[in-house]
Amino acid sequence: MELQQKITTLPKYKSQTAFPRTRIIKVFLPLALILISGFYLRCESVLNTEVVKPLCADAGQYFMYAYNLKHKHIYSQQVGNPEDLESPVKPDAVRSPGRPLFLALFVDGLPNKRTISWILFSQVLISTFTIFLHFFFLRNSFLRAGH
Repeated sequence: MELQQKITTLPKYKSQTAFPRTRIIKVFLPLALILISGFYLRCESVLNTEVVKPLCADAGQYFMYAYNLKHKHIYSQQVGNPEDLESPVKPDAVRSPGRPLFLALFVDGLPNKRTISWILFSQVLISTFTIFLHFFFLRNSFLRAGH
């Protein structure tokens, strides 16, 4: 009986997880609009940029690093014979491995339009996500400025 009496005498608090409507309007709606417009602009940039030769110079080297990593298990920019997985290539380290490791997720064979499209779309998503990350890490500055 005492426990029930203590529970009924506890003060009633509003839920701390509920967001006030003004916070949604001031913070989350602008963030959503910025994310949507950022995604749209990035998509427009990818879809409307005409690239004559997509794998020239650095891009071709990065692609070959990714191809060799995935299919020959060696870090090299040499072309060798792409049809023959046993064709020898010498390892090198002219480029840093970050970009080739990312590209290796998409490389399933020789470069084609579909593979390049997937790579570009993933870059659009990652780039758009950075907008959210900036907001997440700087949200306290934004919220203080709004008071």
